Amino acid sequence: MAKRRGAPAAARGEDPPYPFVALDGADPAAAEGWTAHTRSTYATQWNRFRAWCEERHVVPLDASPEEVAAYLHERAKRAKRATVKLSASAVLASLRAAGRLGEPTMEHVVAETLGAINEQKRATPNWEPRHPTALDHTTALAMMRAARRPQRRGRGWETESAAAARGRRDAAIVALAFGGGLRRSEIAALVWADITPEPHRKLRVRVRASQANARIDGGDSRRLVGEFAQAAAALREATAPAQTDRVVPLCAHQVNHRVQVLADALGLEGVSTHSGRRGLAFERLRRGASTEAVQSAGGWRSASMVHRYARGRS
Repeated sequence: MAKRRGAPAAARGEDPPYPFVALDGADPAAAEGWTAHTRSTYATQWNRFRAWCEERHVVPLDASPEEVAAYLHERAKRAKRATVKLSASAVLASLRAAGRLGEPTMEHVVAETLGAINEQKRATPNWEPRHPTALDHTTALAMMRAARRPQRRGRGWETESAAAARGRRDAAIVALAFGGGLRRSEIAALVWADITPEPHRKLRVRVRASQANARIDGGDSRRLVGEFAQAAAALREATAPAQTDRVVPLCAHQVNHRVQVLADALGLEGVSTHSGRRGLAFERLRRGASTEAVQSAGGWRSASMVHRYARGRS
């Protein structure tokens, strides 16, 4: 039975997911640079905060710095540090867009709270920072070859034709993740019009939903070369898609799952779609590329982020 959708939030007399749209005098331009993914993520985090406030009879838009800090401490009991930081960013961004952030005291208290949470996490026995394993060029190619092998389906195995079709798609995912440094959400958002051929069998990939260039019309672009360009070209040739068809008709979670399946087949641990992005930074710096060139190749916002990704390769 199909699940019935409730009435819109406004019709139920509730605040909408983005509080700034309901306030007179709010600045609608405050969130213009947010991508659809950012809006969706912030809405989820804001609704969590709103539910927490309602349980304590607090008006979310009027929450004090101390109340926001208490919420973050409670989130930290179950959530990872990155999730707590995301919650803080969403609450601050929503309050700022709604014109309710007030004095800098709120941001100062939140920053101190996140620092205290980080110290608590580090003080936990046997705590170690977790980073996705960085792929190197050889491992990325091995995963692309493994993608073409038949996999189990229920009690049996894929047919050769099914394995070939799925393998082309999975190999293209690895090529985009390592060769182009795309995030899983960026891979899931690609359509074939975003991939154009260049001389010497190279491919230019236009990234519309890039986090680094969300405020720039047209997003940024990456280049695929060698075996990585061939993998994407083979997928296009086999499927003969329309320009508006998605390159990989999977959601971001499924894209990441396909990478993990290939890693498991090779006995690799700690591998995700982000492993390709991290490996791209490490490999290119190791081969002598300049920080600026690597920053452009992966679409990073700053040079410091390039070195952060390449640091401490597993």
